[in-house]
Amino acid sequence: MGKLSNIVIGLALGAGIGVVINYLFGPVREAEFNPHYRSRWDQAIEEGQQAAADHEAELRRQFADAKRSQ
Repeated sequence: MGKLSNIVIGLALGAGIGVVINYLFGPVREAEFNPHYRSRWDQAIEEGQQAAADHEAELRRQFADAKRSQ
């Protein structure tokens, strides 16, 4: 491959990586830039933490029920 093709490949990869980073850390739709700003990444982390807390509460309830039935 020649130098020109390496440059074109590098530019394409750089643009693709830039798009992915912008998507992950950019604002969510209809976001206003204020103190409550959240990126998609922040929103995904918060949703994951909420799902983990819900799952933990369900497991604790199941454990308590199993303990009572013994």
